[in-house]
Amino acid sequence: MSVAPAPRESLLGVARTREYRWRLWILLASQPVLAAIGGAFGAYRGTFMEPQFGEAAAITCIVLSCVGVFLRIWASSYLESRVMASGAANADLLVTDGPYAWCRNPLYVGTLLLILAMSVLYGPWIFLAVLVWHVIRYERIAAYEEMHLRGRWGAHFDDYAAHVHRWLPNPFRSRLSDVVVRRQGILSNSLFVAIGIGNVLFALNGSAWWLIGCGLASAPVMIFVHRKRIRQLF
Repeated sequence: MSVAPAPRESLLGVARTREYRWRLWILLASQPVLAAIGGAFGAYRGTFMEPQFGEAAAITCIVLSCVGVFLRIWASSYLESRVMASGAANADLLVTDGPYAWCRNPLYVGTLLLILAMSVLYGPWIFLAVLVWHVIRYERIAAYEEMHLRGRWGAHFDDYAAHVHRWLPNPFRSRLSDVVVRRQGILSNSLFVAIGIGNVLFALNGSAWWLIGCGLASAPVMIFVHRKRIRQLF
């Protein structure tokens, strides 16, 4: 009888299996909810789909979006797409080079930057609410994944975790030659690439409809990339 590995200590606890499985849908659903609540309480000027923001916010959104997309494509180029889209934590692969030498969760850091980029356009209070909400979420999700990685890799993972921070990047641990972009890395991130493009168009045109349109346009690519897993659901 196997014994479940002890989770890494976290003040925010460890995500439950269902919470982990539905992490993407929680991510997508929570953004409009936070923005709508902010609008109801007067946290930003303008309408829900067209908040009012200045040039500094637009530039910040574009920069964060570009960095976020780059991190996700770079990180996923070191992984198989089945790991990214899985409904369960996969501990068969431990990657410690490339962006994973910067920090242990470059994919989640990239996602957080993309979401924060959008929230910048709604003002500081929405930005703060989004930051707190996702710090809690991703800390719990990361602890869940590390529980499984530690159970699979033991001392090897502990040594890696001792030298690479869970969130704070250390760019001096990677070389420029470590940066690679693979076709699968782009395709498996089609939704996040679409969010990044939508953020940029949102910042340039002032309308969140661009963000929604880009997200919907990525659906055919997502279905094609993950078609095998989708078939297993039926």
